[in-house]
Amino acid sequence: MGRCRTENQDAFLTLPDHGVFCVADGIGGALRGAEASRAAVRYLRRAFTTPPEDKPVGHTLEARKERAVEAVNRASEIICSTSREAGIRGSGTTAVILLLDEFEHRGTVLHAGDSRAYRYRTGRLEILTRDHNLATEAGIPHEQQEHHPMHHVITRAVGVRERVHLEERMVEARKHDVFMLASDGLHRMMSDKSMEVIFQMVGVHDLHRLATALVDEANRAGGEDNITLVLARVDGIDRVPTQESGAGGWASRLMAMLSSER
Repeated sequence: MGRCRTENQDAFLTLPDHGVFCVADGIGGALRGAEASRAAVRYLRRAFTTPPEDKPVGHTLEARKERAVEAVNRASEIICSTSREAGIRGSGTTAVILLLDEFEHRGTVLHAGDSRAYRYRTGRLEILTRDHNLATEAGIPHEQQEHHPMHHVITRAVGVRERVHLEERMVEARKHDVFMLASDGLHRMMSDKSMEVIFQMVGVHDLHRLATALVDEANRAGGEDNITLVLARVDGIDRVPTQESGAGGWASRLMAMLSSER
């Protein structure tokens, strides 16, 4: 797990029954970054588990996307307001959210910042997001950004302003696909190719083993930041009870997650 930070400013959310997954990474260092990431996850969780009685959770992908965007913007308002009252500037959090539709074999990725989403399919690992930082804005490919001085300057985040524009990408979700959400504590330590090799070597049958292998390799490379990742595998659309939750739907997709304490 991450070796250099004294505080874990990452947070994550897994709601398999709702097909909702998220990783958030606080920014601003000591300026309440941890509080910001936890606020984003808290409001997102609340939106799907305890919605207002007059706004039941819709089951379509579009309805869940609308609810997720509303929740993240509510968190952004609260983070911004709280920081302003405390006289703090620069507090906020990245967020990458995956919403999966079990029946239509598709999903949506919403994100702000440089936490990333990937999809592993038939031996290939594909990045699904575009980092929101100055290096990207300057046209530098993410594979070449590791040592660039503008790599760490985030241009879009939750909580910096009252409203945040979440970039959206529709994705196909086939049986046996594995989706990964990760904070930059993982991908700053490892190239996409290195991660792909670990997927190939370890396989995707045991997601906890795969997650452990990814975190261990990032730590061997230096472990300079908190390392948080969520893995979700598409196992099919049959609604069958599962040992993990006793419920059907996306709970039948196995899931693994690891979050570093330092």
